[in-house]
Amino acid sequence: MKFKLKITTYEYPDSLISDIQTGEIEYSLWGRLDFMINETTFFQNADGLSEEEMGTSSISSLGLTIPVHGFMCSFLEKINDIGNKAIIVEEGQIDKELVMKIKKEDIVFAIRHKRASKVHWYDGEKISRSEKMPITKYNSVPIDVFKQGMMGGIQEYLDKTLSEFPSLKQAEEFNDLYKQVSNYIS
Repeated sequence: MKFKLKITTYEYPDSLISDIQTGEIEYSLWGRLDFMINETTFFQNADGLSEEEMGTSSISSLGLTIPVHGFMCSFLEKINDIGNKAIIVEEGQIDKELVMKIKKEDIVFAIRHKRASKVHWYDGEKISRSEKMPITKYNSVPIDVFKQGMMGGIQEYLDKTLSEFPSLKQAEEFNDLYKQVSNYIS
């Protein structure tokens, strides 16, 4: 099985470097994330989801709109716990969470709308309303494949950003993030 995180930014802010240094990057850099499973988008069935079920932050067949830096940092804080316990990656600016649970040798993951009066999940196939996360063939990936795919996607995103903004090498905050990801992969 193949799994990869794909991060696409909408537009880099003109103040990217200073935003990283000051922490404003949490608010200024937005993009989309997608999970590619065997080269098929996890969000292939996400078009037409109602606001009532999945809230106002954008989720479509193109992916989930997120504050990129905040999502990456939240995920990286929890990377070592993946495979050991249930994990929730959230970012306060959106009404969705990435929830990951263990099922034998797999990570089962889904997008949860956290501010709904009733809990709604998107599992790669459909929306369901349940207190428990759905488990389908669309949202189950071997633990090691999941971790490597997530970290590889973050590394690819950071490499692309660095190639477009070589002066980021001067930003200690970027270097720390880059080093954390590189050390995990190697």
